[in-house]
Amino acid sequence: MVRDLLGHLIPKSFNTSDELRSIIDGLLLGDGSINTKKYKSKSGPKSGTFILRVKETSFDWVMLVKSKFDQLGIKSNIRHNPAKKDIIQGRIINRGPSVVLETCGYTNFLNEYERWYPNGTKIVPQDVCIDPVSLAHWYMGDGCLNINKTDRLRITFFTNGFTYEDVLELKDRMNIVYGISGSVQLQKKKFPIMNFTTRHALILLNIMRPHIVQCFRYKVDNIKYEMSNCVVCGIELRKQYGIACKNCHLSYQKACNHNRRDNDINIIELAKEFRNGLKPVCLICGLEFNNRIGVKYCFNCRNYVRKFNKTNIRFGDDRIGFFEFIRGKM
Repeated sequence: MVRDLLGHLIPKSFNTSDELRSIIDGLLLGDGSINTKKYKSKSGPKSGTFILRVKETSFDWVMLVKSKFDQLGIKSNIRHNPAKKDIIQGRIINRGPSVVLETCGYTNFLNEYERWYPNGTKIVPQDVCIDPVSLAHWYMGDGCLNINKTDRLRITFFTNGFTYEDVLELKDRMNIVYGISGSVQLQKKKFPIMNFTTRHALILLNIMRPHIVQCFRYKVDNIKYEMSNCVVCGIELRKQYGIACKNCHLSYQKACNHNRRDNDINIIELAKEFRNGLKPVCLICGLEFNNRIGVKYCFNCRNYVRKFNKTNIRFGDDRIGFFEFIRGKM
């Protein structure tokens, strides 16, 4: 810092930009923090430093942030720390080797400190930036991608350091801006986390993907999910569900079974009729019966199907032959 003629320190500042505001907000939503203790005086802190502490494997991300700072004349340095143990909110956390980016003291960061730490505790500001750049840096720091055994996609933001109300409000803002719906849950009945699943997670990935650095590409690439539409109701769905959504696939399957009896039938129109609540028709005797959509046989015929399915009779995919066989036994 520069000193005046009396030897007093003159706080420095820098010219900000919309991109820098997005990066800083995204980092502060995640692993970033601001320190003002180093520059405190009798009249209070004069400036603040921005600190980003991440794993050693995230070095490419740190270099990207440093390059953005350098473009605006923000001086910073990078240091490498060995593995150690930290205590955060009463929890012992074993940290591996890390890399730390720390800037010099600037009055701009003091303003950001007052915005993010109004009472000394980190909050989510009302005017926090949630554009694609901000979301990408937040996701690289505190985001996680999960795909379970049923190919269900889920994005989780670990917002453990904020209150439940702040996270809930942040989720609602993302819904307003991007039209995505998520949920907020309490991890260990104490720490809030934010989840986005299936279609909403895909939208979020497409928004953030252009701004993800190479060391975090595993969080957005190699995703096999594609957007498509249900042939019955037209709703957007994942390609892995097939051509009909979860609510329509039983109706579509029933219409396909009818098609094996009559090749001229319109499968889509028949599936729509089943989806709209028409009574199903038994595929064996043709009797209409009151039951849930997707049931293929009436009560009497279903007993015969269960009985003769246990035999060694094999008709391959020719269900018509199986139906004729049961009709002969009735």
